[in-house]
Amino acid sequence: MTGIGRALVAAALGLGLLLVPSALVHAADDDGNDSANLTVTVTDGSTPSPTPRPTSSSAAPVPSPSSGRSGPGTGATGGSGGAAGGGGVGAGSGTGTGTGTGGTVSIAGMVYVSGVNSSVALSPDPAEADVTLWLSVRNASSSVIDLTADFWMESVLFGTALDSASAVPVTGLQPGETRLISTRLHGAGQWGLVNTHVKITPPATVDGTALTPLTRDALVVVFPWLSILLAATLVIALLAWRAVALALAAKTSEATA
Repeated sequence: MTGIGRALVAAALGLGLLLVPSALVHAADDDGNDSANLTVTVTDGSTPSPTPRPTSSSAAPVPSPSSGRSGPGTGATGGSGGAAGGGGVGAGSGTGTGTGTGGTVSIAGMVYVSGVNSSVALSPDPAEADVTLWLSVRNASSSVIDLTADFWMESVLFGTALDSASAVPVTGLQPGETRLISTRLHGAGQWGLVNTHVKITPPATVDGTALTPLTRDALVVVFPWLSILLAATLVIALLAWRAVALALAAKTSEATA
């Protein structure tokens, strides 16, 4: 086989390998099932449960049918605990700061909120890619309470707002009950890194204790497959061009020798 032939074969093999990630993304999209935007799961409805501890990497919960958005595809999973938000500890009408260690934070000792977990579903559409967020809340008071949850995300680069789900209701949370809340946000696209946030807003007062909203945060990695594909294509094209140029130069030298 001549030098030009070997160069063309190498270029063809390289371009073939580049088509594999795109094919896998399309296959994953075909196999994925659309799911609802919001999930509220009751995990303990009668007796106090231990303080929930989120896992740093786990599969996303399967949301039950509900109103909201849905997105295609499957993807890598991951998660992390966020920063502590406002809260308070005390009896009567006092207020203070949020408390807790690790992934769980207490709002005045009345409500416990876990860290934020996440999973990413890639899409053949470069502008898409869905991020599913979930966390758990536990009612440590002696009263039935209602909460709301706000989810949103923005790109790390430029802080561009990407998507949000506001005022998701969590109603009738019984004493000692833990619920899992999740939602799916869209439009992570090719940003690579996105900041995600969940704000839990409890009642103003529970059992005589003033409560304030709490926000948890997590950094999510979204694989920028289009950017990687374009960069790899450019590198392989340059290598193929160089190989062909060297082969032609060698052939010319042999002809003149």
